[in-house]
Amino acid sequence: MHIAICDDNVADRKQMERLLGRESDTRKNTTGILYIDSFGDSASLLNAPMLYDLFFLDLHEDNYHGMDFAKELRTAGVTAPIVLCSSKTDYEQIPDQPEAVHHMRKPIRVADLSAMIDLAITERASVAHRVEIRCEQTTYYVEPSKIVYAEPKGHLTGIHFENGDVVDMLGNLNELYYLLESTKSFIFAKKKMLVNLHYIEAVSLFQMKLTTGENYPLSPVDYHFIKKYWPLKE
Repeated sequence: MHIAICDDNVADRKQMERLLGRESDTRKNTTGILYIDSFGDSASLLNAPMLYDLFFLDLHEDNYHGMDFAKELRTAGVTAPIVLCSSKTDYEQIPDQPEAVHHMRKPIRVADLSAMIDLAITERASVAHRVEIRCEQTTYYVEPSKIVYAEPKGHLTGIHFENGDVVDMLGNLNELYYLLESTKSFIFAKKKMLVNLHYIEAVSLFQMKLTTGENYPLSPVDYHFIKKYWPLKE
């Protein structure tokens, strides 16, 4: 498991490093070694946040604190548990908290630290298979089951999700297909349209209807190809 500490208080940061080091020694023969990286500011950690399975944060930069950073990590696509360690700022009292944010108070208690690591280990084990989607500004790790369809968008590929979001991937449809091929639920329903079979509601000789409400024209060739795979046999 890879853990990131981000704390602008040097003494607190060093103490967390020591506590996690001891925890790693205790766990090496059970849940495994903990790999720990420590940062003194948010910019350094934002270079590669997807590497980590768990975050411990406490920042007090100008007009910016740990909760702001937690929100920024979630916006960047981070889904791993984030633990906000309250000292000067009582993070628990801040409204509009992002998903999967947890809280500890300083000074850190060993029992609380161990419980957060157990939580992260459990969550990592239960996370569905995700694929890496690289965009121009960021990288997302997404569950294939959430993708409805994808189609070319200039030099990019527009990926449409069940919640209505659209992400523009660097690369073409064939590259996306190779990422998703192992799921066995994506086909080229049309020459320039990759579709998740789970989201096809109905198919006729000249039209395909998706469960999200969209309708797309088909050629007879498209229709006969889709009928080879749909309805999907689980």
